[in-house]
Amino acid sequence: MKKTNLRINNFFILINDNKHYLTDIDLLDDWKNSKNNELKKYTENNDCSEKIRDLIEQYNVKSNVNFTLTDFKKFKKSLEKAEVRVVSLKKGGSA
Repeated sequence: MKKTNLRINNFFILINDNKHYLTDIDLLDDWKNSKNNELKKYTENNDCSEKIRDLIEQYNVKSNVNFTLTDFKKFKKSLEKAEVRVVSLKKGGSA
């Protein structure tokens, strides 16, 4: 299980067995401090692999991104019908 810096609507995504899973963790400190055994519960029915791969390919970004989707009230319904509204890309470092 691997934590990522990918997010959908501020919720972090983890990778397990080459599949992406959406969590309900939206605070960076909580994400950093969460242990693998706490994250395992998200691998049961929160698979968002297809959607996240489509977004990564469409916008050509692989890390440090928060994809904001419209109508994100229910995870499965919004993944079936969602459209990308805003993609925020910020690069750090000195100029």
